[in-house]
Amino acid sequence: CDFVCNCEGCSDERKCGYGQNFLCDFERSLCGWSDRSGPSTAWERRQRHETLPDNAPFSDYTLGTDAGWFVAVQSSSSEHSSVALLESPVMSEAAASCEVRLRYFMWDSGVSEGVLGTALWASVWRLAEGAGGLVWRPGVSSVRGWRDASFFPGRLPRGFILRLHSQHGPHEPGAVAIDQLEFRNCALPDQGPCTEGEVRCARGGCVSSEKLCDGTDDCGDNSDERGELCGEYRKCDFEHGTCEWQQMKMASLKWKLTNQMSLHATFDPMTGPGRDHTTNTDQGNFLYISTAASNESDWTSLESPVLEPTNDTNPCGLVLYYHLFGPRVGGLSVIVMTAEKLYPVLEKGGEYGDLWVKGQVDLVVNTTFQLVLYYHLFGPRVGGLSVIVMTAEKLYPVLEKGGEYGDLWVKGQVDLVVNTTFQIIVMTSLREGQYGGVAVDDLILSPGCRNSQVQNTISTHPSSTSCGEGQFQCASSECVAHTLVCDFKEHCRDGSDEAQCGGTDFKDSSGGWTDRSVGTRQWIHLSWESNSTYGYLMVLPAPGQVSTAARALTPVLGPSGPFCSLRLSYGTLGNTTRPGMLSLNVVEQDRGTRSEVWRYQGNTGGQWLSAMVTIGARERGFQVEVRGHVPDFLAETHLIAINKFEFLTCNISEPDNSRELTCNFEAGLCGWYQDQTDSFDWFLENGSDHTIGPGVSVSVPLWSPSLRGLTGRLLSYPQPTPSTSLCLSFWYQLYGPQTGSLNVKLRSVNDGQELLLWTRSGSHGNTWHHGNCLLTPIPPNFQLVFEAVRDGFDGHVAVDDVMVTESCPTQTSCSFEGWDCGFSSSGYERWVRQNWATGEVTPGPPSDHSLGTDRGYYMIADTSLPSGSVSVLRSEERSAPLWPECVQFWYHKGGDKPGSLRVFLQEVGGGRVQVFADNVSQGNAWRHGNVNISTTRDWQLVFEAEGAGGVQAYIALDDITYIPHTCPGPASVCDFESGQCSWSNTQDPVLDQLDWTLTSADSQSYYPAPPHDHSLLNARGHFLFLPSSQRATAGQTAWLLSPHFPPTTGTCLSFWVHRAVHGETTPCSLPSLLSPLPLLPLLSPVINF
Repeated sequence: CDFVCNCEGCSDERKCGYGQNFLCDFERSLCGWSDRSGPSTAWERRQRHETLPDNAPFSDYTLGTDAGWFVAVQSSSSEHSSVALLESPVMSEAAASCEVRLRYFMWDSGVSEGVLGTALWASVWRLAEGAGGLVWRPGVSSVRGWRDASFFPGRLPRGFILRLHSQHGPHEPGAVAIDQLEFRNCALPDQGPCTEGEVRCARGGCVSSEKLCDGTDDCGDNSDERGELCGEYRKCDFEHGTCEWQQMKMASLKWKLTNQMSLHATFDPMTGPGRDHTTNTDQGNFLYISTAASNESDWTSLESPVLEPTNDTNPCGLVLYYHLFGPRVGGLSVIVMTAEKLYPVLEKGGEYGDLWVKGQVDLVVNTTFQLVLYYHLFGPRVGGLSVIVMTAEKLYPVLEKGGEYGDLWVKGQVDLVVNTTFQIIVMTSLREGQYGGVAVDDLILSPGCRNSQVQNTISTHPSSTSCGEGQFQCASSECVAHTLVCDFKEHCRDGSDEAQCGGTDFKDSSGGWTDRSVGTRQWIHLSWESNSTYGYLMVLPAPGQVSTAARALTPVLGPSGPFCSLRLSYGTLGNTTRPGMLSLNVVEQDRGTRSEVWRYQGNTGGQWLSAMVTIGARERGFQVEVRGHVPDFLAETHLIAINKFEFLTCNISEPDNSRELTCNFEAGLCGWYQDQTDSFDWFLENGSDHTIGPGVSVSVPLWSPSLRGLTGRLLSYPQPTPSTSLCLSFWYQLYGPQTGSLNVKLRSVNDGQELLLWTRSGSHGNTWHHGNCLLTPIPPNFQLVFEAVRDGFDGHVAVDDVMVTESCPTQTSCSFEGWDCGFSSSGYERWVRQNWATGEVTPGPPSDHSLGTDRGYYMIADTSLPSGSVSVLRSEERSAPLWPECVQFWYHKGGDKPGSLRVFLQEVGGGRVQVFADNVSQGNAWRHGNVNISTTRDWQLVFEAEGAGGVQAYIALDDITYIPHTCPGPASVCDFESGQCSWSNTQDPVLDQLDWTLTSADSQSYYPAPPHDHSLLNARGHFLFLPSSQRATAGQTAWLLSPHFPPTTGTCLSFWVHRAVHGETTPCSLPSLLSPLPLLPLLSPVINF
């Protein structure tokens, strides 16, 4: 367990907290990790539950399906807060460059304060020393999805254990999980030959000469830090004070010499570094600032002694380690300050007696001002008093770091060549934030840094502006609110509020991009002049310890409009077999998320290429991040550079087509756009179209292995309140063995509340279906939402031909998810629309039929009534059908003596006819019913629930569908040419996980299928189909349910099954009939009595 394969097959590195390739994805085991929790909670290896959970992960990260494994924390059963502890095996040692990358899930469903600030963290325990420290704290944001994180445990020279902790309060619903643990660059330097620029360690192996005497054991035996090599370096590790470094006296914000053991006593888990850099434990000291002493100052500095001039052959080298963690971090700068002239303007020597003496001088230094002071020089100890004027020649930064860098120590290194006496000033600033602060440790001065004989401190104060708190001073001197800076709209007369926001050609400056690299690569702004000025941002070597990508970020941006995009010009050069990688991400610090929006990996041959990247509509608070990574970095042969960024149409104002909700998607998205807060996008798909067949629709390929996350959402532009009611009409497709769900929602722009209007889930066949929903109640400013839910992982969701009209046609289906579909109730007890989670009628079905969850809605009547008492549910009036119709519905009966369910055809202005009756309790399950409707009058459908004097009895209804043809009889042939007849997929996750789907050979393009059906013997004939998929469906089943039949002494079921004969595939099985079957289309079942 030392991250080196010493045995054949790397068997010495198995169950070390990782497996093959130093990765643990928990698919086969815990990789040696073990639960060490108390009795009330625990970490456990698990999969997603059968139904979509409210707060737990909906899939693992590795496979992205419900078949994948992860580790998660059980809900606490204690009345008190409890901590779950997951421990790694004992690991031998780790290099200073070690990186642990993982995916984590931390979500509070919102029922209560489920996820605390201490919901998840990591620590290391060093066995020999009996000490440890925190190494990772991901913040307190709650996101329903997997997030990416890395932590860096630092140099660990002897046996150690990694620990993952999670804390919940009593009975809290927050969910915490971990997946895809990967250990990178954790082995000590290998024993190979050294290359140019490297030095050999005493134990063997090589390190870069730039890592000598830098305060970190890079060799693994500390030979790169030994005394005879580094004796003349001046290192301040703050274990016994601040050495020769001093705090600036005029700053009200003061450094604090402390350690994590002392900070932990504050009971704030997010305070300070979890360990120092010197000892890598929570007992080691560092300097730290977190909150200002008053509102007058949010900065402080640390000053070196005055140093002698240096030159190119013997520069002054500074190494320091800084920890910038949390939203309170403003930044850190290393500044060089030089003095040109130092002269006295008032000198008084000896004592003056026991009195106050007035001193006054007039000074001319760029402008005229007057100094008045009173001094008291009394007694023989008095030497004298002088007033000295010092003019600063130059004040310039040599290292600037803005914003937070994460929960780790980052190495900074600069070589200074200054031709006059100077001081090094480490200046830091804070801003408002929930937690965090700035720490420094291990300040090291090289032998070239020689103290000056004249130690007059050179001091200055940060410049201030005339603007108030929370304001930005324009270059033209006026003030604007900070929230208006970088919002893609100019508020300053000179446009300076938008000048440093990331849109730049790099000729004059970095354009607001700041480097946030923590490893061996960094982004550097370079510019030069030839016939004209050129500039770019380039990846170059950095002094960091860890091998991570170079990172640069814009300032905080937004809000942005739906059509916001970023155009960049980039170039790469280097090894074609292992090319560099360039990517763009959108970072939301408040949510703790980073989403990749563009990636390029290759070699442009030194040519500049252009790319257009969608940013989309986002709230204020996001940043754009550019990452550049080169394997086996060689600056002379591997280059990544960017010479232009340009933000386009990012102003939040609406485009001209913002009202065009009616759309066939042939020319784009019309008045719809992608939601940037979801997990994946809808695609304009050519060739799968309802309008013209080969045209365009919008779709989500849920079978794609690259998809992660729960939802993909398509939003309309905000709409004003209409004067009349509106109806949303559309065509949809839900196809595949594990399709997922499609929701339509109504969203209030003002408060963000969403109302579910319509939903469908499971396979509806490889064909288009019509959907519509009444938009009610409509808030003052609203949006419509199409939401694809990835609660299935092998299917296809599509939408086409969206229309908004003033009224809805007669309902063709009703799932009761958004409203009651116009049904009305009367009688002894009223029918109630409810779900299991929040319903008033109890007991009831624990899940609805549409969604199969306790959040899905149905209609229910309490039948714990006296015998003969009736509750009536009546539909809206429907027009007389042109031909007989079939009404299908699902019903659920429960309790002792649930009573009878009867269905009537009620003619308007005429009589009524009973078309269905069931007075038998059929168990705790949804049952299918259907009736034929044939009349020449307008009509209504009437459901009657009659009580039988039972206890806790009920009858429930769901998923009522009107079909324009007669219902198939129980003793008929179903050839699937007109649908599935009365055969249906169950939505009960206990019974099965997959669906049979209706398709034909000529409409099937994704899955392998039979060349024709059995009934028509051509490619247009239909059949039911269960494909053998590449998705992780091994061991999962698909149930096909017949309608209910009366008792019989003998029944024959006959059908045709197609068995594919080709190559090796993962076999499926049809129990007791045929096995194995690579894929199972089911054709023409016949039932004979």
